[in-house]
Amino acid sequence: MLLEFRTRNYKSFASELCFSMTPASKQKALAYSILSMRGGSKTYKGLCSAVIYGPNASGKTNLIGAMETFRAIVLRGNIRNADVTSVSTAACSLELVPNCNGKAEPTEFLIRFADNGIMTEYSVKADLGPFMSKNYHRKILEERLVVNEKLVFLRNDTLTVELPAAVRTHLNRGLKRKTPEMQEIAAGSLEDTELFLCNGYKSIFSKALTGKILSWFSNKFVVISHAEELRMARRLAGLKAHAVCTEKTLTEAA
Repeated sequence: MLLEFRTRNYKSFASELCFSMTPASKQKALAYSILSMRGGSKTYKGLCSAVIYGPNASGKTNLIGAMETFRAIVLRGNIRNADVTSVSTAACSLELVPNCNGKAEPTEFLIRFADNGIMTEYSVKADLGPFMSKNYHRKILEERLVVNEKLVFLRNDTLTVELPAAVRTHLNRGLKRKTPEMQEIAAGSLEDTELFLCNGYKSIFSKALTGKILSWFSNKFVVISHAEELRMARRLAGLKAHAVCTEKTLTEAA
C-alpha cells in the first residue's frame, strides 16, 4: 500500500514534490475506499485510488516518470545508466533526470509504503550532476531506511546501522548483534554509485528484509506510463471444459 512519494530536482520539479495517498484525518465520506494495514504497533491508512489532473505541461507525466525512475534505480541497485530500454528514457539515462537549471543540485527520492505488516520508508539523495552531464562522477549523498518508524540505517558522510526489533526476525543466519568489526566491514562496502540496501546491507545484515522491499518494488509498485502497456485479460466461459482467454491492451479494450 503506497502511502507517500516525494521527489526533488526531477525534470520540471526543481523544488520538492509530494504525492500523498494518506487520507485527511477528518475525511469521512470516502471511508469505503480507504485501506488499512498494520505496521508494527500502528495502523496505517491509504486511499485505494487517486486522480492526477491538470493542464498540458503541468508535470503529470513527470510525476509518473519520477516513480518509474526511482523504481528502476532501486531494482538495479545503483545510479549508473542501464542498457535496457524503457518508456521513460530518464529511468535508464540518469543525466536526463536533473532540472535543466544548469546547477549540480542533488536529486532526491523518498517513498513510504506498508506491506505484510511492515511500514517502510526509504529515501535516496544522489548527485547526478547538471542536466545532460553524461561523464559526471555520480555519487549517493544520503540513503536512509526506516522500518515501523525505527531507523535501520543512515548513510551520508558516515554509515550508521541499527538493529531495531522490527528487523531482528529478518537478520541473516547467525547474526545476533552488531559489532564494531561488522560496522567497519559495512562502511568499507560502500561504493559511490551503489545502493547500500541492495549490496552491503543485503549481504551483511538482512537478505530477507532487502528481498521483501525489492519484491514490493518489483511486483506491487507497478508504474504504467502509457495505456498500451497495460494488458487486460478476460476469461470467456465456453461450452468446453477449458476457458478461453482473450487479451487486449487498455487502448484496444476501450
